[in-house]
Parts: sequence; C-alpha cells; structure tokens
Amino acid sequence: MITGELDHILSTLLDTAKDEISRQETLDLFKKIEDDATEICQEKYELHEVIKFDTTSGNKGCATYLGRQSFKSLNCIRLSIKKNLTLMNESVRTTFQSYLSKCE
Repeated sequence: MITGELDHILSTLLDTAKDEISRQETLDLFKKIEDDATEICQEKYELHEVIKFDTTSGNKGCATYLGRQSFKSLNCIRLSIKKNLTLMNESVRTTFQSYLSKCE
C-alpha cells in the first residue's frame, strides 16, 4: 500500500501503474477524479476553475507535480476520490481510503 500525501500517492500510482493497473487506467481514473472534483467545486463553492493534475510535466521525483491545489480545490478532490472509490481496484482503493481517513 502506498502511503503519504496526495501528491506522493498520485505520483507513485502514476509511476508504478504497471504493477496494479495499467498507466492508461490510472490516467482515466485521474481524469474522472479531476472532472468530478471540478463539478463539485462549481456546485459547492461556485468556483469556476478546472481542476487538473499535471501528469505530463515529466518532473519525476518532484513532490508537487501532481495535485497542487487550493484548500477548496483539495477538498473537492477528496470528495471526488470518495465518490469514485467503487471504480478503483482493491489496492488503489485501500490507498485512497487510508489517505481519506487521515484527512478527517
């Protein structure tokens, strides 16, 4: 199980996608989380920003190349992760559930 802050979790999932799920499945999951988080932010906070993870920057080893967001955006990302837990395989779901429990 991957542990740590959201940036670390997302980057580790992306870097090790072949071990648990394919890279494309990981990117599809990130896209779903982004889209749902954007929608949640618009509905909950009336923010008109698009939440987007930087999955193409190539900044391997950089702790902030994924998921760097404002407090409100981060809350929306957490709500989106919670909403999408059922779409994740057991290992990925366990990782995100652990992260979410630390945020409560």
